[in-house]
Amino acid sequence: MTASKTSHGSPIDRLLGDPDLTYFDGRYWLYATNDGVEGWVNSTINAFSSTDLVTWVDHGVALDSVATVSWERVKARTWAPAVLHLADRHVIYTAEDGNIAAAVSASPAGPFVDVGAPLVPAGSLPGYQIDPAVLRFADEWWLLWGNGVAHMAPLGADGVTLDLGRLHSWTPTGFTEAIDIKERDGIFHATWSVGDTRKPDYRVAYATAPSPFGPWSDRGLLLEARPEAGILSTGHHSILQVPHTDEWIIAYHRWAGEDGAGWRRESMFAEVTFVDGVMQPVVPSHDWYRLELPEWQAPFEERTGQ
Repeated sequence: MTASKTSHGSPIDRLLGDPDLTYFDGRYWLYATNDGVEGWVNSTINAFSSTDLVTWVDHGVALDSVATVSWERVKARTWAPAVLHLADRHVIYTAEDGNIAAAVSASPAGPFVDVGAPLVPAGSLPGYQIDPAVLRFADEWWLLWGNGVAHMAPLGADGVTLDLGRLHSWTPTGFTEAIDIKERDGIFHATWSVGDTRKPDYRVAYATAPSPFGPWSDRGLLLEARPEAGILSTGHHSILQVPHTDEWIIAYHRWAGEDGAGWRRESMFAEVTFVDGVMQPVVPSHDWYRLELPEWQAPFEERTGQ
């Protein structure tokens, strides 16, 4: 499936929802749900890369779940990727029709190959098993996910085993889906989507805590629609700290212009700022955040000869 083009706004001129923004080897990498079909019927995830969040390379299909998933699903519906870059492999986590799946590649561009069984099978835990994200905590990587109930559990060093014996579950205020947690200066920042991506008031809520297990102090909304600017349904995000800097970027989706809908979304970027250790509300616009490569990182092309 090829996602249709957006009507305006996004630097990536395709319909893309549920964006996951990462950074590896001098480039930003974006993975997202290929959008444009009612009911979110989709089986592929593309990989995109950039040095500045403005000009993007489409590396094509990174994951084709029809080709690689051997275990049974009711439908081939692949959504909401999250990617973990390890020393010897790259792991993509996806929602596969209510299962949390993992696939592995030697390259951030793929192809990713499914590990042979879901990490979290459909119906095995309270809520709906979708929308993975990753967190680094106490020298371990943790996987987060959930709809209706938020879950987190530690990953093995291989990135494809999950210790559900250490499962932690909770329900953030107003929680619908897409839990994400990041740590900055000893404070943990949890953000999540509230509402329905098919509705114009889909939004991102925010809380802080001294630990990823709480107790959480609600901080209101981090990101919400601007109807007066034609910006609707701002949600399902990821937040990236650029390595070796205190630069923070949020990737999020919104409806794609006047013909937007819950299955016609575009991915956008913005800067996240802090005051007294607390994230400040992000004001979505029709522009996107631009960031130069940090000085410590030579351009990718110069180091590889590409």
